[in-house]
Amino acid sequence: MIIKIILVILIILIASTIYHQVRKKIEFKQNPPPGEMIKIGEDKMHIYGKGEGDLTIVFTSGGSGFTYGHFYEAFNELAKENRVVAYDRPGYGWSESTSRPRTLEQINKDLYELLDKSGETGPYVLVGHSIGGTEVLQFAQRYPELVAGVVMLDAGSVNYHKQEPPLSWSTNIIRFSRFTGILRFETYVMDKLKPSILEGSLPKSEEVRDLSMMMFYNRLCNRNALEEIKQLPKNKELGKNLGDIPLLLLTASESEPKHHDIERDELFMEDQKSLLEWSTNSKQKMVEGSHMFLLYEPEIVIEELLDFLDNMVE
Repeated sequence: MIIKIILVILIILIASTIYHQVRKKIEFKQNPPPGEMIKIGEDKMHIYGKGEGDLTIVFTSGGSGFTYGHFYEAFNELAKENRVVAYDRPGYGWSESTSRPRTLEQINKDLYELLDKSGETGPYVLVGHSIGGTEVLQFAQRYPELVAGVVMLDAGSVNYHKQEPPLSWSTNIIRFSRFTGILRFETYVMDKLKPSILEGSLPKSEEVRDLSMMMFYNRLCNRNALEEIKQLPKNKELGKNLGDIPLLLLTASESEPKHHDIERDELFMEDQKSLLEWSTNSKQKMVEGSHMFLLYEPEIVIEELLDFLDNMVE
């Protein structure tokens, strides 16, 4: 009896995996990238630009995120009077996976080359969420002549990530469920029965929700994203100085612990205070809610970005 049950489970998993992998190819064919696919190294990366202006605002997502979906409202609102760009790191969104190391140094080099080859011009205002914020902070340190401002959405410094705990066993379960298509099924059922459950993972706007769902169950915890997280404690801090480059920190409030770990949350808040000292032109704004406030409170992100451009960026 046990053997029969195991066989049935195996057959279901094989069928689910085949269906998921076929559907994945069909979905990406039906939803082509809106921007350019540019070869960086041996792989192609996606970059999408819109609007015109003296500055170029560059958006980048956090771990396993989907930049265009996560910043959809801000991207389109700011494009009315500015040049805005959304790009996908390797393994994210429409970008291909890569074998290049996922150190911040390499990620910065990838972005520098991508911006150059795409024809985008600075000065750049860099906007990054979570580890994407850590990424843009170091980009500004490596290429300060290109950067007019840095915005970090609930993001920490490299030194903060030195305390990053090892990936938990649940990560492997998520990877398995994504590869076999179980995550696709779970996401679909949750969205139909109780859409609010996905509030912290999908954007508020209906226009990009289905596309974001597709990226969620096809890209979550992919190899490159996990390699970035594993590398976080090993990245080298480049110092604690941005000079007079404007720096805005949007920090999720303390009312909802980000890590379910009071000690880590206290370390994060201390790191935020320290980051304010990195620039002679810095500001912090507390945002009520959790780490993913950019998804369910996009209006706050837009308001703060517009204020940053008007009052802090020259």
